[in-house]
Amino acid sequence: MFRLLILFPDMKLVSDKQDLEMMAGSAIPSSINLPEEITLLIHFKGKIRSFETTLGMSSSYGNANLVATIDSLNHFSGNMQLVDFDMGSLLKNKTMYGPVSMTAQVNGQGLDAKTMKAQIKVDVSQIYLNNYVYHNLLVDGAVRGREFTGKINLNDKNAVMDFNGL
Repeated sequence: MFRLLILFPDMKLVSDKQDLEMMAGSAIPSSINLPEEITLLIHFKGKIRSFETTLGMSSSYGNANLVATIDSLNHFSGNMQLVDFDMGSLLKNKTMYGPVSMTAQVNGQGLDAKTMKAQIKVDVSQIYLNNYVYHNLLVDGAVRGREFTGKINLNDKNAVMDFNGL
């Protein structure tokens, strides 16, 4: 039996929009605009369906960090951080979307959206939506399939929301 173990202990990729478009071609959705500059610092150990990885990205749109694991039984965990990441440029809509800074944690099992079970916690310190920068959005709950149960709180000076339910 052949088993492929992939190990990138400390890989650094530095590229630009033209290189990424040349390599990925039609796999890039037309609704996405790639950053002009991108640098990735990657640590990856494992197999395609069972791995541990750390990814640090800096780009002309902002910075992102990800730590993720998945095991052979599809148990997964992840921590993500975005710092002033320009979603408006990425999604080609700078009126509706803009910079976002947030942290997110997820722990769960299953890779099928219909049967997945996960606990999520998200802390959005700022997010630009529809010409306004919202602050202090918190999400804490459980996802089962396509259903969310938990709390969503927004405590902005111009908008307050307190949701607890399904």
